[in-house]
Amino acid sequence: AVPLTLGTMIVMGTFLGHRFLNESITRSTIISIAFLILSLPLLSLGAGKQNLSHTEKVPQESAQIDAPGPQSTRQASTWILVGGLAAACLAGCAYSILGAAIRYGLSKRLSLPMILGVVSFVGLTSLALLSLVNPGLETMLQTESRDLRYMLYAGLWNAVAFLALVKALNQ
Repeated sequence: AVPLTLGTMIVMGTFLGHRFLNESITRSTIISIAFLILSLPLLSLGAGKQNLSHTEKVPQESAQIDAPGPQSTRQASTWILVGGLAAACLAGCAYSILGAAIRYGLSKRLSLPMILGVVSFVGLTSLALLSLVNPGLETMLQTESRDLRYMLYAGLWNAVAFLALVKALNQ
C-alpha cells in the first residue's frame, strides 16, 4: 500500500503543481513518474500473490470456536483487494491535495504557523468528531493511561514530521 500511496502522491502532486501552481515539470520528474507507472504491474503481481497466500482458518461446524478439528481456508475477496488498493490511492490523492494547498499558501506568503495551525485544527476537529460518533465517548474514556501516553508521543512525532514536510515544501 505504501508504494501506491507514494506513487499516487507524486503523480497527483506533479499534476496539481503544474495545473494550479504553474510549476514546471522537469525531465527527472517525467522519468520518475514513468518508473512509478511501470512499477504498478509489479506491485499488482505482488498483491495478487499475497491474496493467494492469504488464508483464514475457519472451524467447520464446531460447537466451540476454539475447539480442535478440521480447518478450512478462504481466499480474500477480490473486492477487498481492490478496495484496499483504491484506499491507498485515495490516501495519496488526499496527501497531494494537502501538499498543493500548503505550497499555494506558502506562495501567497501565508505564514508557516498559520498554515500549520489551520491544518492541525481541521484535523483535530474532524477526527475528534468522528471519534465521538464511533467508538463513542464511553469507549474512549476506557482507554488506559499507558495507551494515552503512546498516542501523545505518536502525535508529537507526527507534528514534528509534518513541520519537516512543510519546511521542505517551503524550500
